[in-house]
Amino acid sequence: MGYFQQAIDKDPAFALAYAGLADTYVLMPGYAASSPKESLPKAKTAAQKALELDNTLAEVHASLGQALLAYDFNFADASHEFQRAIELNPNYATGHQWYAESVLIFGCNC
Repeated sequence: MGYFQQAIDKDPAFALAYAGLADTYVLMPGYAASSPKESLPKAKTAAQKALELDNTLAEVHASLGQALLAYDFNFADASHEFQRAIELNPNYATGHQWYAESVLIFGCNC
């Protein structure tokens, strides 16, 4: 997380650093490194900032999808973001993984 923040401090328009920060915040509760209440709002904020800076990056859409799912339990919007990530970069494995394990597993017809 510190390295992503350093990158943001050096370049506040670095969308991938915000996406990485969002991913870190989303994953922290799963590793007991933070509470969901503390980290998930930060994940969503960082993902939204990344999207605002560059909406053409698959990583940004996957990060937002994960934040929408974890924070809002919004399967429809998360599904849309994961699909957009895959559309932008079909080789982005994380987009496929998060889409499959979080939306498809639950049988969402979004």
